[in-house]
Amino acid sequence: ASGTPLPAGMEDSGVATLTDLDDGEQPNPGADEPVLTVADAGRVEEGAVATFAIRLDKAVDNATTLRFSLGGDIAA
Repeated sequence: ASGTPLPAGMEDSGVATLTDLDDGEQPNPGADEPVLTVADAGRVEEGAVATFAIRLDKAVDNATTLRFSLGGDIAA
């Protein structure tokens, strides 16, 4: 999550659960939540592997799981 490559084999799925605990020292609840971004894989031929860069904008201090899925209409 902090620039470290994802484990081998994580090519088409993962899970992201973000929990924001209310912190009295944090005057803006939610401001400390990391933002998950998934980069465009670009053009991918049918049957080929699509590789996405997945990033969190802030380091996390606990075990992190990522899940990614496609939805909606996907046209060739």
